[in-house]
Amino acid sequence: MIAVTKNELLLSLPASEQQQLDRHLRPVTLRCGSVLHEMGHSIERVYFPETGVTSLVVNLTNGETIESAMVGWDGAIGGFDALHQRLALSKAVVQIEGSALVITADKLREICSSHSSLYRLLGLYNQFLYAQAQQTAACNATHRLEARLSRWLLRTYDLCGPKFAVTQEALAAFLGVRRTSVSLTAHSFQSAKIIAYRRGVIEITDLDRLKKTSCECYGALRAQHERLFERRLEKDVQLVDSL
Repeated sequence: MIAVTKNELLLSLPASEQQQLDRHLRPVTLRCGSVLHEMGHSIERVYFPETGVTSLVVNLTNGETIESAMVGWDGAIGGFDALHQRLALSKAVVQIEGSALVITADKLREICSSHSSLYRLLGLYNQFLYAQAQQTAACNATHRLEARLSRWLLRTYDLCGPKFAVTQEALAAFLGVRRTSVSLTAHSFQSAKIIAYRRGVIEITDLDRLKKTSCECYGALRAQHERLFERRLEKDVQLVDSL
């Protein structure tokens, strides 16, 4: 199963840990709008996405929902919190339909107790999620909607490719703005031929111009991801050399 997975974390594991996990992972379809865990609840299952996007969101008392991070084939949903039996600090909602491999939290804890590579990878990805949350908060507070929308589209492009389904209502909720604001901004992008938008499907048609429209937050997050996981690779090389 793992030999053909598209999940980056699983592909990074040594063969022995892949084989141990393989017996306990099962494939699932992640339907758009599905809630994988609720904020303040214990995490019973951990998901390793292969396609699609899941948003980690925070519900405010006024009914608004703000996105703090996005998870796709590059990571895991609920992994590090499940290892430490923590309550979820956010709600995980499938934003773009896809597929994943799922394992129970109990079994994941059992495997990680004797396999350090998976534990380390989940810890590094948790750091990346924390970095996403910080960068997103700073971006939402200081940057114009055009730049924020560009950052969001670029992150989704990295996880899904140039074409994906998303509604303007969902975009407005995740960015913490009114739907009319998103509609006007998306229309300006479409007029400039940066994107094509029709019937709830966005296609990025000019990636270079979209990158120029974005703020520095997109590049900062990519750089943070590279720094974290390059450090993992360096540690793994050092470990092999010491044997």
